[in-house]
Amino acid sequence: MHYPKIGDHPQALLNVLFTILNRSSTGGASREEIVAAYESAKGHPPSNKTISRLIATLNVYFDDPYGYSFAPIPEEELLKLPEDGEDDEIPAAIVARGRGDKRRYIFTRELKQDARLDDPRIAFLMALANNPQERNVMPRLFEVLMKIMVGDIFNRIAEWYQLQGEIEKYVLIKGFQPTWVEDNQRRIETILTAIRDRKRLLFTYRHIGSGQLQRREIEPYGLLCQQNVWYLSGRCYKQKELRLFRLDHINNLRRVELSTFKMPSDFTLQNQYGSSWGVWTGDNGAVETVRLLVEERLAEKFKVTTYHPSQQLKEVGEANLEVTFQVSGVEEMLPWLMMWGPTVEVLEPVWLREIIKENLQNSLDMYQGKL
Repeated sequence: MHYPKIGDHPQALLNVLFTILNRSSTGGASREEIVAAYESAKGHPPSNKTISRLIATLNVYFDDPYGYSFAPIPEEELLKLPEDGEDDEIPAAIVARGRGDKRRYIFTRELKQDARLDDPRIAFLMALANNPQERNVMPRLFEVLMKIMVGDIFNRIAEWYQLQGEIEKYVLIKGFQPTWVEDNQRRIETILTAIRDRKRLLFTYRHIGSGQLQRREIEPYGLLCQQNVWYLSGRCYKQKELRLFRLDHINNLRRVELSTFKMPSDFTLQNQYGSSWGVWTGDNGAVETVRLLVEERLAEKFKVTTYHPSQQLKEVGEANLEVTFQVSGVEEMLPWLMMWGPTVEVLEPVWLREIIKENLQNSLDMYQGKL
């Protein structure tokens, strides 16, 4: 997608900028690194002229946050890349040092140490940038949001660069690639702007268990993707409790314009759900140790697959494997544990081991005609 007055895909600009920011503390980004960053977004390498224009465009955004809406900059000005040591009273945000193969691109501005991410739409884009498989299945929404914000992004991007931990305050992607539909894209746009503006949301919700339609009003906190399903996390305005709502069960979603709320300063999706096996954290959110004994025929699969960030492996005997997790909402592990059959044994906790035994006995009784 081509953007007037930008001349380049905004994702290419972001990729180049992040590369320069990342390499500035170690001597700067080389031309090869700039080319790779650009090519990852555009699918083809840039020319030297394109690189110069990219850097000049980024400098315009840093020096004039509203430059996107002004008339195009003359070509001769765009192609003048500042050299380190020029006598400008205020140096450009990005300068070039060295010549030829030794040329490096340096970010000269001071990065703020107390930066905070205050726009959940940016968190959404950065989360998708960290999860390219999700971005690729929803290109339209990614492009729309990028286009809306591109004129406002670059004058603060140096602060946002340091906010990888802040991203998960608003958006957390766990598990496999989600299935995207147009309805979810519209819901996400509404939810993200409501979080940014601190507006409550009103919608009808089809209860997962009963199927009944319920009217809900919530204070939206963030979006969580787990195993192909997107959830809205928020505080129920009536029950005064944190709840999760499947996006595909939400209808008639709208903002309550005459409303406001204050999000807890210490709340992040990562803190709330990061340790959970699925999306349920249990009644108290307590983290438990789960130990499994994996037989030889399945051990290799666990060695090459991470099922949870807390996963730890220890070889037992000649070929078996002990796998340990630190998770909350352990009950959600039951279907996953049952599917392995006799190749995986639960060692602890004891209560989980007993539930597995009971489930297996019930299945045996059913097939033997005792139920």
